Amino acid sequence: MKKVLFSMLVLILAIGVALPLAVPTSAAERPTKDNPWAWVLVAAQNSNIGYVHIWNDENNLYVKYIITSPGWEIQETHLAVADGNRIEGVPEAIPQTKKGNPKVGQFPYQQMHENGTTEYIYEIPLSDYAWPKSASDPNACLYIAAHAVVVNGCGNDETAWGWGDPCTGGEFPGRSWARYLKYYPDYS
Repeated sequence: MKKVLFSMLVLILAIGVALPLAVPTSAAERPTKDNPWAWVLVAAQNSNIGYVHIWNDENNLYVKYIITSPGWEIQETHLAVADGNRIEGVPEAIPQTKKGNPKVGQFPYQQMHENGTTEYIYEIPLSDYAWPKSASDPNACLYIAAHAVVVNGCGNDETAWGWGDPCTGGEFPGRSWARYLKYYPDYS
């Protein structure tokens, strides 16, 4: 009996830890600016410093970086969005080395930011992507690599990635800790 209770407790704790990583704020509702899908923004592999919010309307995809931890700022953002073919589970349209590490310097959306920046939003035309227009298609998702260079209050630069769990994101096959997110656009 103790083993069963312990196993149930471990499962409940695992779910409680995984859910905040990458869950739409409401899976039943259309993601919007006021009710986006939200993923944790992780710096230095283990510091949750904010969020990556994603939503779409009929014409555009929106990706918003938000720093919520005091003392942290965004210096640079790099963003890649992909659909279609994948290499080892990772969309091939996301620039990466032969060994599977992302090439953030070649991501199509990039921005340097002024000191004090804690939020930034990209607006991307959905017409740039050939993703399926039917929610019944099991591959009807976009893959998003959201990277940032952030600085803490001590002046130390760190890498940050939008971080999803195995159901809503994945790891690049290389030896870095880089991640990508899976986003299912609203089709209504």
